[in-house]
Amino acid sequence: MEIIKDVGSTDTIAMLVTLILASIGSTLWISGFKMVFTETTFMYRDGFYRWHQIEINNIESAEFDLVEVGTIRRYSIPRFVIKAKDKQSAPILVNTQPFTEEGINTLQNIGNVYGQPTVQR
Repeated sequence: MEIIKDVGSTDTIAMLVTLILASIGSTLWISGFKMVFTETTFMYRDGFYRWHQIEINNIESAEFDLVEVGTIRRYSIPRFVIKAKDKQSAPILVNTQPFTEEGINTLQNIGNVYGQPTVQR
């Protein structure tokens, strides 16, 4: 005679807890993204709540480009890259996926006004 353990309810609870935690985590990550445009400054907050800032008149180029990531297996991802005129500053890599079309168009206008024209997506 085979004994069947009732593990269905434990598995269901574990799956629900995992789903809830994943939903909360992805909501917090998406809500981290923010772009702020002022008369003189562009500020970008990434999904990890880190702020990146550049003065508008310090922009050398702003365009869509493929950026290589990864340490062992390298691959390219599309990002809007803003490079500063002073070479000490690291480029700002903007993930445009969480933003509205209006926000992306405003970002592209920076590239059209300052630096090189942007590449159309």
